[in-house]
Amino acid sequence: MKSVRNNKTYRRLYEKYSNSVNQNYNLSLISDQLFFLSFAQSLCGQHSGTSLLIHSIVVPHVMERYRVFRALVNSKEFAHAYGCPVGSPMNPDTKCDIW
Repeated sequence: MKSVRNNKTYRRLYEKYSNSVNQNYNLSLISDQLFFLSFAQSLCGQHSGTSLLIHSIVVPHVMERYRVFRALVNSKEFAHAYGCPVGSPMNPDTKCDIW
């Protein structure tokens, strides 16, 4: 369920960010790359072998790295910002679009 919320959250954040940047600044594509980097870092986590095991048993949501991956792999804006070719791991032909 958190992965679904991450997709929705990412989309809302990107929309607000994009509108703000377009209205207030004349920035190149690099600004979009910085947005995605910040988004990923906001969900960053580090797990050792023991904490990874505990996390997989106790925590009811997917690990951070997979939450980031799932949100961004479904983002055409991410693929455009980083030039990911269609059909590549970060820009699959079929994307999950719930909203």
